[in-house]
Amino acid sequence: MTDRSIACMLVTHLPVKAEVRRYPHLRGKPVIITESYGSKDLVLDSSAEAHGVNAGMPLSEAMARCKDAVLVQADAPYYNSAFDKLTQALELRSPVVERDGLGCAYVGLDGLELMYGERRGSLHRCSRRRPRSSTPGSAWREGNSRLMWLR
Repeated sequence: MTDRSIACMLVTHLPVKAEVRRYPHLRGKPVIITESYGSKDLVLDSSAEAHGVNAGMPLSEAMARCKDAVLVQADAPYYNSAFDKLTQALELRSPVVERDGLGCAYVGLDGLELMYGERRGSLHRCSRRRPRSSTPGSAWREGNSRLMWLR
C-alpha cells in the first residue's frame, strides 16, 4: 500500500474574515453575522471581539451579550466565491484538492516535494507561493487558517 500525505486546510470564521475583507472598517470591532431561518434570526458567525457570542445562538441572546456589535446579514454566495478562489489557488499547486464544506479543503501532497522540496515543508512553501491574483489566499498567508497533516 502506498503511503499518501494529505493536508487539511481549515479557514476558521470564514464569513467574518470575508466581511472584514469587504468592509475594512469592521476590523477590530465586534461583528455578528446573522442568518434567518423562517421567523428565527440566528448567529452564523462572530468575530473574536463579540465576547460570549457563538454560532447558532439566537440573535436576541447575542445582542444581549454584546450590545455594541455590528450586525451583518449573511451573504452565502460571497463566502462561497471567496472560498472557491482559495481552492482554485490550491489547485494551481496540487492536482488533488477536495472541498469539504465552507472553509475546509483537503489537499493531496504527493509529488509536491518535487516542486517545493522536502515533504514537511512542501505545503508551507506551496502556500507562500500563492498566485498574486488569488486575494482570498492572503487570509491563509496571514495565518488566519490552520493546516493539519493527515495520513
